[in-house]
Amino acid sequence: MDNKFYLFIFITVSIILVLLSCPSSDGISSTFTTTTETVVDETTTTTYIIPDVPTNLTATALSSSSIRVNWNASTGTNTYYTLYKSITESGIYTDIVADGITQTSYEVTGLSANTTYYFKLTATNKSGTSSGQSLSCNARTYIVAVTSITEVPTSGQVGIPLILAGIVNPTDATNKTTIWSVVSGGTTGATITGNTLNTTAGGTVNVKATITNGISQGRDYTEDFNIIISSIMRIEYYWINDHGNLVTTNDGATSVVVGETLTITAQSTGYVVKQWHLNGINTGESENTYNFVSTTAGQYTVGLFVEKDGRLYNTNIIIMVTVI
Repeated sequence: MDNKFYLFIFITVSIILVLLSCPSSDGISSTFTTTTETVVDETTTTTYIIPDVPTNLTATALSSSSIRVNWNASTGTNTYYTLYKSITESGIYTDIVADGITQTSYEVTGLSANTTYYFKLTATNKSGTSSGQSLSCNARTYIVAVTSITEVPTSGQVGIPLILAGIVNPTDATNKTTIWSVVSGGTTGATITGNTLNTTAGGTVNVKATITNGISQGRDYTEDFNIIISSIMRIEYYWINDHGNLVTTNDGATSVVVGETLTITAQSTGYVVKQWHLNGINTGESENTYNFVSTTAGQYTVGLFVEKDGRLYNTNIIIMVTVI
């Protein structure tokens, strides 16, 4: 059997202190109670001060993943601290960040970006007696800032809608939604709807990409890009009779009854579909097939623009719509 015996004597001394660094909310001086405990065994008598609850906690964001927490030292010697964190302010915190801290500052790492964290602290003396948890402090980690936008289109062609898009770097940037605007259209007649650039003439367009809060909260990221718009210098026309394999229809049909659909298919080998036209007007479609249908009898011209080896080709097919 262990021959050691322990006698714990608690002595409480009330000391009136005027709070200089942390006055109470009503401006009246507060009374602190300093409590000691005496631990006695057969060879040693040791007196420890039971530590006060830590005060004056402050939290400061250092980056998108770290926050530094500072506090005032608690009373007594041989005191260490336990730091807790939470993503909600109220209640008792149970998520221990670190234990056995001996300094009065600690850098918390491995946090999520753009997130508010709350912290509380306890002080413990050498005998293992702890104070209660402190009042909380909080800080919000920084966002992951945008550093660049790459792979934005640098060229386009007159009259062909150009989708504006790019890669936002770094890939884990907090905010990535990009708003596009025309800075200077020059001679191009450039307009932007959403992320689509439309032009009516050749020249150089200067566009701006804006990411709201891309650098920090309240600070946008912006970057300008020049896009060269080229006029179509040469188009080779291949009529259906001369270049029948450029487009095909259902069983080669070139007529259809009112209300029925005629599917026209572009030859895909080596060609990239750019536009389908109906009676000289761009339909806005660029798929490999175009479904023609009309509720009115008459003659219609379906045009196809394709690209191959850097050159544009156009073919027209005449379709007759008849009434039964």
